[in-house]
Amino acid sequence: MTIKTLEYIHRLLLEEEAKTNEDYKGARKLQHEYEESETADKGLVKRQEAAADEYMKIHLAALNALEEFESHDW
Repeated sequence: MTIKTLEYIHRLLLEEEAKTNEDYKGARKLQHEYEESETADKGLVKRQEAAADEYMKIHLAALNALEEFESHDW
């Protein structure tokens, strides 16, 4: 594998980690907004909490892949 390919993969991993982190933060922020709203029903809050938890799992997978890539001795 060439250094150019490794740099490209690294850039993709960085972008994916950043994107999934933003998705997670947005989902969690929306969950908190629903929780603080006087009109949101409990079902909506629970669904948003479950969605935020899924985004967290996706982000952690991307973060772990990035960390594994960066820790590898190329």
